[in-house]
Amino acid sequence: MKRALAPVSIASERIETKENLNILRGYPTHKSKVAFWACSSLLTETAAKLSFAAHDITSGEVAAVSQPTAPTGTTIKPNCATELVTIEVPFPTTTVVSATLRSLTGEVLARCISWPDPLKFVTFAEDPQVLVRIKDGRDEVVVKCAKPVKGLVLQVPLEEGDDAGWGDNCVDVVPGEEVRVPVRGLARRGVEGRWLCDWEGKRGVEVIRE
Repeated sequence: MKRALAPVSIASERIETKENLNILRGYPTHKSKVAFWACSSLLTETAAKLSFAAHDITSGEVAAVSQPTAPTGTTIKPNCATELVTIEVPFPTTTVVSATLRSLTGEVLARCISWPDPLKFVTFAEDPQVLVRIKDGRDEVVVKCAKPVKGLVLQVPLEEGDDAGWGDNCVDVVPGEEVRVPVRGLARRGVEGRWLCDWEGKRGVEVIRE
């Protein structure tokens, strides 16, 4: 909810055109697309750079899509929705597509991860290799992974006392990006993580303190 109500946010929709009977030749062949758009509650335009990526869910390898994934400049219109990009995805049931909006100075304004639906039919990686870096003296942790992760929840181990105050949680993470999660009250305590379907493979996160 917090991410959706931010001044600038991104949303997505998966669009599928199903294969029809041969006698219905007026219908298009089976295709799958992902559409992204941005919403702004600001009263002025926002100049930003849009980047997106696609990955195979189980292997973490870069997946093929219909458009180049290099960052491109875009302008988010004030107080309305702005269509960003529509991407054709050749293998929709095994591909996760992510989109990120950054300011011209590199700050992440919004991000969105599009997963196949419904999630109960998705085969997740058994060991996504989630890495959490804790930087002493800074009120944030940095999360990375080798394979896509859905709904990563961070917390302080129960035996180490009350939980810290997380500025964001239950985040989706894909390879090739670092997700910075604000946190208060962590001090020198540890961090553990759970994510969707981690019970089907290797649980736990690797924690590095710097």
